[in-house]
Amino acid sequence: MVNPLANLKTKGLMVPVEDIDTNTYVRTGIDQNRIEVLKLVVESDVKLPPIVLVPSYEVLKNGEISPLNNGRYSMVDGRHRLWVYKTIFDEKKVSSLIVNGITTEAQLISVAFQLNAPDGPLPPGKNDIEHTVGELLRRKVPKKEIPNLLGMPEVAIKKFINDVEARVSHAATVRAFRRVVTDEVSVQDAAKAEGIPPEKLKNFMAAGRRVDVRKQDTDRTIREVNELFNSVSRSIRGTSRSLTKRYEDGDVTSDDVIDIYAKMEQGLSKAMKIVKDLTDRFIAKAESGGE
Repeated sequence: MVNPLANLKTKGLMVPVEDIDTNTYVRTGIDQNRIEVLKLVVESDVKLPPIVLVPSYEVLKNGEISPLNNGRYSMVDGRHRLWVYKTIFDEKKVSSLIVNGITTEAQLISVAFQLNAPDGPLPPGKNDIEHTVGELLRRKVPKKEIPNLLGMPEVAIKKFINDVEARVSHAATVRAFRRVVTDEVSVQDAAKAEGIPPEKLKNFMAAGRRVDVRKQDTDRTIREVNELFNSVSRSIRGTSRSLTKRYEDGDVTSDDVIDIYAKMEQGLSKAMKIVKDLTDRFIAKAESGGE
């Protein structure tokens, strides 16, 4: 594959981790197995490749990006490496490659994707490809340009484009329907706001979509999340009671118990970081119009 950085200006720099914004995503989430592998690599004193950054920017209405010149940087490639350096080893600065010359958000997504696919250190999976295609479609990138932006042949990416386009269109229709029902917006205005044909919205409404489906789905998910954490809490309390009894019976030492509690804290801390990463990813998606 052609190096997507070949025609761009780059320079090496040690960048404070607190100056890096992870606001460009071409993966659906952090791969914890990859994190564990990179952790072992760093512990073995093997030098990882620098992460790839661009100067912090704002997106203009026409899709072009304009540097903010505020001393901050945005992530292009190396999110797993940054996670390891920042959250596991508490590094304050990371070796980085600063890229200049990227002019549009679509080009930025293209570069980020191609640095990983298809022969990168962690090639993107099906969900990652669909996610990236969706990000490009939401930015009104013509379908015929997407294979080239992703560095993949049209025959390999066509089904992804069609599937994601259908899902994005459906989501826009649901949002338009919500505008009509909850905001009392006309069908014409709601369809225009979401960029879909009015006839598509009318057909959707004629199918008898229930207004309360979204609330029902949300309530069910909230119950599932509550039960998940209640189950974790019960498990922790049960383990704690067992440890106390085993300590009183002399089966374990106080150091053993303290070590186990430390493992619990590490596990909960890791879970909190995962939730924070997923939250940031969702916020970026919502802000790009992918609500």
